[in-house]
Amino acid sequence: MSEQKNQISMSYEDLQSLVTTAVKAAVEAQSQNTTALADAIRDSKKPYVDPRNKANDEAMRKSMIASKKQEKESTEFYQNKVCPHTMGSSPNSARALPDSSFAIHVLDTGEVIGVCTNCTKVISSLKQEDLQHFAKKGGNIRSAAGQRFFSNPLKAQQARHGLDQEEIFVETPEEVPAE
Repeated sequence: MSEQKNQISMSYEDLQSLVTTAVKAAVEAQSQNTTALADAIRDSKKPYVDPRNKANDEAMRKSMIASKKQEKESTEFYQNKVCPHTMGSSPNSARALPDSSFAIHVLDTGEVIGVCTNCTKVISSLKQEDLQHFAKKGGNIRSAAGQRFFSNPLKAQQARHGLDQEEIFVETPEEVPAE
């Protein structure tokens, strides 16, 4: 018996195409493996966060937000509906006269504010609804921060209140340049 050998004949171009395809596939596989390895190394440096701790932190955050909201609503209710803002209406107030309990202070900007000594409500001379409190006689002496000059007192007042309270300010015409 004679032995038969399996031989494949292939042209040079076919062989070159086969080798090029094999090398491309190997390079792509190596690139994917390198990217996966780099991602794994990067992820291994991140601290482990237990999902239970994450869920607990989120529950605590929501609970704190709800608690702060309830506290704010309770304080606002007490300040606006319960506290009469008069001296003697709190166990801490020594006077029994029905005078205003607001401590009045004049800011550098010219704005006048008052702080209730019972409930810590802050009133402002810029708010229309607070003006009634300034009309009442109080037992506290008016204080002042000093005398400073602001080229734009309205802008200084807005800086104190913040952008979320712009509605309390009266619009003024643009500044006229000095001649």
